[in-house]
Amino acid sequence: MNGSGMDRHLLAWNLLAVENGLPKPSILQTSAYQHMNHFQVSTSQVPTRNHIQLCFGPSAPDCYGICYNPQETELHFAVTSFKSYGSTSSKRFVKELNHALNDMRSVCNKARRTMSKL
Repeated sequence: MNGSGMDRHLLAWNLLAVENGLPKPSILQTSAYQHMNHFQVSTSQVPTRNHIQLCFGPSAPDCYGICYNPQETELHFAVTSFKSYGSTSSKRFVKELNHALNDMRSVCNKARRTMSKL
């Protein structure tokens, strides 16, 4: 294991303990595990050819839930956050996401124009 996706293995270990009525392994009760499992941005790709909007909520009050669906010519995003938590704002997140995606498009278009001149 190189560290990629190790949280899934620990989650499975936790679920196996719960489903079998066993005590939670001690490593899963540490503050390090709790900290590691606190994802401020939780994303999931839901690929479909249909133009439907899917979403899920954030995993904690100070987090964002982001569901995305890449289409052939566009990207669909659903961004969620709790209004009651002062430092998160779905509206602000979407604004910054749009800004970043537009910057990426500009870089790609510039590279394409440069390559076509070679």
